[in-house]
Amino acid sequence: MAKRALSILLLIFSITGCTFESKITEAYSENPFLNEVRLDFSSNQKALNIALGASTLKFVLATDQHYGREKRYPGMIYRWDDNFFDYLNTHRYPFFICLGDLSDSGEYTDEVYNYIKRAYDSTTNGHFIYAIGNHERHLFDESVWTDEDSELIKHFTTMGKYVYSDILSIYKLDSSMRTWGSKQLDWLEEALKKDKSKYKIFITHDNITVGGTFDQSLFVTGYGDAVERNRLYRIMHDYKVGVILTGHHHKGNIEYHMSETMGELNLAAYHRMTNGFESDGFWYEFALDLKTGILSCDAYQAETGEKDSRYHFEFKLPEA
Repeated sequence: MAKRALSILLLIFSITGCTFESKITEAYSENPFLNEVRLDFSSNQKALNIALGASTLKFVLATDQHYGREKRYPGMIYRWDDNFFDYLNTHRYPFFICLGDLSDSGEYTDEVYNYIKRAYDSTTNGHFIYAIGNHERHLFDESVWTDEDSELIKHFTTMGKYVYSDILSIYKLDSSMRTWGSKQLDWLEEALKKDKSKYKIFITHDNITVGGTFDQSLFVTGYGDAVERNRLYRIMHDYKVGVILTGHHHKGNIEYHMSETMGELNLAAYHRMTNGFESDGFWYEFALDLKTGILSCDAYQAETGEKDSRYHFEFKLPEA
C-alpha cells in the first residue's frame, strides 16, 4: 500500500511539474533581465584572448558549488577548495567554466566573491565563464546580476557568447527560471545564423535530458518543457552544435548521445553532501582536439585531487 501511495505521489508531482514548466515557457517576455538589460548573444559577446597555435584547447569546469549550504546543513557539506585551487595553480588553464548554483542563495555573497577571486587568480587570462543557476535567484537583488559596475559579479551576465578566434564559440544559456523562453531561443538562432566558428558548444545550468539516474531533487528528473527541449535539439542539429554541458543534477556524470553529432554531458556537483542523492564532489578537465573535433572530458575527485578513471567522456563536434 505504501509503495502504491508513493508511486501515485510521484506521478502527481511529475505531471504537475511538467504542467508548471509549460505555463512559464514565455516567462522571459516579462523578465526584467531581458526587458531592461537586453543582453542578447550579439550584444554580449566576449573574445577569449588565448594565444593561437596549440593543437589542443584545454579548460576546466565545475558546477553546483552551493556556497552557504554548509550553514543550513552543519556537518553535512564537504568541499575541498585547497585541492582545487592548488590544481588550477599547477595547470593554469586559459578559462574556467562554472555551470551555476555557485551560491546556495543570495545572502552568501562574501563566499561567492572569495571563490571568484581565487578562480581569477588561478587562471592565466582571468576568463571566468558563468552560467546562472536557479539558486542565484534565491533572495538575490536582481541588480547584482545586471550591474556592470558590480565588483562581485562583473562578468555574470545571464546569457552570452564567448569566442576563441574563428575556432570555437561557447554560448551560455539562462535556464535559471527552469525555462529558456522563446525570446532567448529566438536570439540564439539569430546569433548562430551569423556564427562562422568551426566548432560550437552550449552551456546552461539545468540538465535537460530525462533519465540516466535518480535526480537529487526527487521530482525534477530533467528539463520540464518538452517543446523547448525539442526546439533546442533542433537548433543544435541545424547549426552543428556538438554538445551542451549542464549541471543541476548533483549526481551527474551522465552522457547522452542524441545522434552522432550532438549530445548532452551532465556533470556532478563540486561539493559533497552526506545523503544518498548527491555526488562525491568533482571538477573536470576538458580538452578539444582542434584538428579532429574530439571534445574529451575527465573527472577529478575533489576530495583527493586525483583523476577518477571511472569517468571519461568524448563527443565528436561537427564542423560548421
